[in-house]
Amino acid sequence: MRTWEEDASPYARLAGGLRDRGITSGRIGIEETVRFVFSNGLAAASAGVTIESATPVTSGCRGVKDAHEIELMRLASQSHASRLRRAFRSLREGMTQNEFGELVSTAHARLGFDGEASVQVGEFSALPHGSITPQVIRQGTILLIDGGCTVEGYQSDISRTFVLGKASDKMKHVFEIERRAQDAALAAARPGVRMSRPSMPPHAR
Repeated sequence: MRTWEEDASPYARLAGGLRDRGITSGRIGIEETVRFVFSNGLAAASAGVTIESATPVTSGCRGVKDAHEIELMRLASQSHASRLRRAFRSLREGMTQNEFGELVSTAHARLGFDGEASVQVGEFSALPHGSITPQVIRQGTILLIDGGCTVEGYQSDISRTFVLGKASDKMKHVFEIERRAQDAALAAARPGVRMSRPSMPPHAR
């Protein structure tokens, strides 16, 4: 273990630690969430070392979760779903999408979690990534809520569709189509099954 003071270079400390272990050349793998400024600083301080992506190793490790990791992921999902239900009970006509999103964030903060929700109303819910256009929630309008929370570094990502008031017959019909498609996909999912069809070249379509 090596300590670091703010008036010193952390990259020089890292390079010194490597030299103390006899490492003055070779390859060092950096996993994908490390910011470039840090990996670049280490590269500059260790001239004989080559910095490479460690993603082929780390992504494989992260792809398999142990029981404790799965429990944290479940907690993150359950917490966010619960906060969405609580926020929906406070939903009132005339609210903006940002006000509803703030209800969700505040509910998470009260539990000590970091969570948020992106909210799209009415016609804006049809856009793939939503819109920053100011939106007001009215009776009979759709709310598309996409977000999640973080528990000890493990994140949930949940989308929910609400209607303030009564859903129209058309809304119910589209919802049932989507539900049947999801049920069919879940029924077909099992180890070894391809998640999606391979892309076809334009001339083959």
